[in-house]
Amino acid sequence: MSLEAVLVVAAALFGIGVYGALSQQSFVMLMMGLEMMINASILALGAFWSLTAGGNPQGQMLAIVFMTVMAAEMALGFAKTHKRAGKALMEHQLVQLKINEMHALTEALRSYVMRVAWLHDRGQHSANAGLVMNYSTDVIQRVTRLNMEIHGAEGCAMHARVDKLVRDAMVWTHLAGDTVQRIKILKRLVKGSAAAAGANAD
Repeated sequence: MSLEAVLVVAAALFGIGVYGALSQQSFVMLMMGLEMMINASILALGAFWSLTAGGNPQGQMLAIVFMTVMAAEMALGFAKTHKRAGKALMEHQLVQLKINEMHALTEALRSYVMRVAWLHDRGQHSANAGLVMNYSTDVIQRVTRLNMEIHGAEGCAMHARVDKLVRDAMVWTHLAGDTVQRIKILKRLVKGSAAAAGANAD
């Protein structure tokens, strides 16, 4: 499939999402429209990454950071507006600790991605590009699962968007987080260390 075809599909999804978000008075329909807009943005980012960058990690990283931030903010908003045992979820210590971990992981991933982009812009290519891809798969799975746990703390049916984020996060494991990819990165690290040791010996 060509880039133009994927972007047409993404634009159509985004347009439907905008229409659904602006034309409906139901809160559920509003959230469905917003979710469709977000999915369209992720689809476009993935298309650019896959079809124009030749596997370069920048497009994938943007999509993962976007999804991670969305999960963290979703959990924070839910904890502020829902109650359990007579008080807001945000007042429960375990929920506070989970939200703290989610935001810490999100900021760490964002900083790591910016660092790799900074090195790439200066022509410094290293194993960090691969390492940040491995790390991103771990972060997105952890953050989305914490988001699911916070929503599940209410003790009732979980919103489909929460479960969908967890399932979407699993996709990234096949792109950059499996054992084969991690071993490839390790070999690059070993090779780089050996080259640095040889240069120092000279």
